[in-house]
Amino acid sequence: MINLKYYNEQSNSICETIADYKVNYNNSILNDKVEEILDFILKSAIELNASDIHLDLISTSMTVKFRIDSLLRTFVVLDSRYSNQIIRFIKLKCNIDISKTLHPLEGRFSLEVSKLSMDCRISIIPTIKGEKLTIRLLNVKDYGWNVEQIGFNIEELNIIKRKINALNGFILICGPTGSGKSTTLCALINEINDGTKNIITIEDPVEYFIDGVVQVNIAKGENYRFSNMLKFSLRQDPDVLMIGEIRDQETADISLKASITGHLVFSTIHTKSSIGVVERLIDLEMQPYMVADAVSLIINQRLVRTLCNKCKTIDSSNYNNLFDGVPIYKPLGCQECLGTGYKGRKAVFEILEITSDDSELIRNKQWSKLENKFISLETKILDMIKRGDTSVEEGYRYIF
Repeated sequence: MINLKYYNEQSNSICETIADYKVNYNNSILNDKVEEILDFILKSAIELNASDIHLDLISTSMTVKFRIDSLLRTFVVLDSRYSNQIIRFIKLKCNIDISKTLHPLEGRFSLEVSKLSMDCRISIIPTIKGEKLTIRLLNVKDYGWNVEQIGFNIEELNIIKRKINALNGFILICGPTGSGKSTTLCALINEINDGTKNIITIEDPVEYFIDGVVQVNIAKGENYRFSNMLKFSLRQDPDVLMIGEIRDQETADISLKASITGHLVFSTIHTKSSIGVVERLIDLEMQPYMVADAVSLIINQRLVRTLCNKCKTIDSSNYNNLFDGVPIYKPLGCQECLGTGYKGRKAVFEILEITSDDSELIRNKQWSKLENKFISLETKILDMIKRGDTSVEEGYRYIF
């Protein structure tokens, strides 16, 4: 449970009030109270800087959880009889048919909280206990991210600006779900969105709305796969293409060929390392010479939790001189950080610029030698530990 008395007291008082209503009261009274609970949950999540809200049915209760700094935390537990009312209310806000309860559903609605404009993206799946709902919270102001804001150092910025302002190339961002790939893509697109280029994005779904960019939302059906929409988009005279994710052989093939024939292409791919991007493309049956000619930049990234400056304390554990006698810090927990010991996250990047020499290594199937061409994530995270920015426990989640 979130360790903040104010939120616990407020949420509990609302739960107790809702519990006083009986099933035989008219729907308008119940719906009013459901709206009040939902409003409080949404506002609390935004104030606590949560990225997602989970409504989970467990036995006779519904647990409301917030994802804060990458980890799920229980916010409040409600009586399960209100779960259907809350989910129904959210469906109405998203213009979803409330009678559909046996199929996965998606939707979105907008919300204004404390002068913040929020875009709320919902996903509902049927489970053996009922419908499970997740809300992704996106701050509209984040649509304006630029490359100077997201954590690149000066040397990395120079490389990135050079590559994204080229006439062609294939720029790939890798990392696990929730590592900030979409935010980085948005920042890169914003940097080159000067009104002189026809920029088309193909996404599933569109996360960030960007003025001046043609954004295509992948729909359901055979004709709306990434590969098919990419083919159609190439007939729209694009200068820049952004594909949400390289998922299959056909999408990879079209993307590589598009970059080789004069387009600047951006995308993401699920791999653990920069070199893993090359290996993944080869696994998708791409020819090494095509990968060598197309790929111009690889960005591997993670979001690492940073220690709360108000309560972090010296870690006296013995790390066998791993950190050269430098003082190491660990989380403690206070009201400022909601008892977690961490406050916020920092983006950490591994940047691999593909030079002509690197292309030759790929062409000759010697991509393992690229390992000496960049500063690894492991090195950067160890540096964070030595600076006291994060803990050994947090750092090792990403190193091993």
